[in-house]
Amino acid sequence: MDLQERLKELENVRDWQSLVEELEKGIQSESANEAKASYHLRLGQVLESKFLSGVKALKHFQDAYKLNPALAESLEAARSVYWSLGKLNMVQKLLELELRTIKDGPQASELLVELGDVLCDLGDYDKATSTYARALATSGGENADARSCLEDVQAESGSWQAHVEALTRSAADADSTSAKGRLQLRAARVTRRFAPDSVIELLERAYQADPSSKQTAALYEGALGELGKLDQLESVQSKLLTVESDKRARARLALLFGTRWVSRHQNVDTGSKFLEEAIKLDPESEGAFHYLRDAYGRKGGD
Repeated sequence: MDLQERLKELENVRDWQSLVEELEKGIQSESANEAKASYHLRLGQVLESKFLSGVKALKHFQDAYKLNPALAESLEAARSVYWSLGKLNMVQKLLELELRTIKDGPQASELLVELGDVLCDLGDYDKATSTYARALATSGGENADARSCLEDVQAESGSWQAHVEALTRSAADADSTSAKGRLQLRAARVTRRFAPDSVIELLERAYQADPSSKQTAALYEGALGELGKLDQLESVQSKLLTVESDKRARARLALLFGTRWVSRHQNVDTGSKFLEEAIKLDPESEGAFHYLRDAYGRKGGD
């Protein structure tokens, strides 16, 4: 049986630990850079998705890109992890790397909008303005999100409050959690520029609307961490679990919250509580089981 067949077999039987070991062997035995890069990428994806170990996965995504710069998927995967960790400078760097090879079309326009978002979060509003304008131009004027974000960043001291009120009204009428959360997040970004002391409430609304948004989580959880109010974060997350009626959706949220507590906030006790809830709601939540075992291992437990 060759390595590809072995990997497929292990994936079919869901033996993730053995799959990791075989991929590591493949990396060591392979001489061609492109093949080695593909193994690194796949190993990183397994570590992130099945063991919820984004930090460990990062090295493999980085190695994949070094070995094969054409493998843009590795940059996208690493960028997602850095959003989860709240490392905005690294998100910016990886977006700029991706845009060196993806310069035109809808994908480039979407990446430019995301880059504009990061630049806003980093406080570079002039560069964010030009980036949103590029996103709109790259799409031939078709990217509505780029146009809207350009309007956001061009809000002025005399008009920003009315602009924020319009965004929050639109959020109330939005027909999906992602749209509602995005509108609330845009309102928070505008508010943060002109009245930073008032932004927490808007970020919390965005988080409650769509807690799965990595951008919203990066800002809201980061802001509470800086203020030393992570107990408020735990309270909001617990309420979100309580009001979610779908059992599997509740399990996914608990898994998401637990992962963030351990990886970003370095709080194993709180993280483990949410991960245990995820397993209770969905016994097939393999990621929670592996992550919980790893979390206790880092704490020095059994």
